[in-house]
Amino acid sequence: MFLLAGTDSRCARQIWTITRSKSVCKPASKDFYVTLGIDRFAQGFSLANNTNLGLYEELKRWPERQDRWNSAMSAMALQIDFEFIVQSLPWTSYPPGTIVADVGGGNGTVSIGLAERLPNLQFIVQDTSETVSGVQAPETLRGRIRFQAHDFFTEQTLAGAQVYYFRNVFHNWPDKQCIHIFRNHVPVMRHTTKLLIDDFALHHPLTVSPFEEFRKR
Repeated sequence: MFLLAGTDSRCARQIWTITRSKSVCKPASKDFYVTLGIDRFAQGFSLANNTNLGLYEELKRWPERQDRWNSAMSAMALQIDFEFIVQSLPWTSYPPGTIVADVGGGNGTVSIGLAERLPNLQFIVQDTSETVSGVQAPETLRGRIRFQAHDFFTEQTLAGAQVYYFRNVFHNWPDKQCIHIFRNHVPVMRHTTKLLIDDFALHHPLTVSPFEEFRKR
């Protein structure tokens, strides 16, 4: 079941929670990409850049471009509205030691910010092995934040998390891949488990200035 948990009109962000429903949840097929006959990395970025690779695979080919990308993402991280995230769920109602999985969480910027504000929670940041290799949380939080290599296009292996949090993940992938990511989490979901989606929400076409239309789409 989808539930809108919060909207931040200043940056057109929305947070949605998903809980398990017997009628719609089923695990992903093991041969998902073969069955659909699609390129796992096909997306708008691929068309715009004349490549059959996705954003992250293409950036690996151009280290200088990847450095610029990483610098831009770090700058954006400084503007994260943690209070908006904190207000999206009754985080403080969870018992001490509750685990939050930060799926595709990069170097843990969001988990660090939330851990500083929510002392009752434990965080496991999941991302590619290249991303999390050698990354450590601040010394004061090392007992509450761990990093784990995980590809979200494979079945989720972390069972027992109460919340699986996705920030700025789904807008990077076509719909079919997004569905696959969701289904990879079905086997570890209980009826109390929540998938928390924190991402940009597009406006209706032709309702903003041409500049904003181009920038957001």
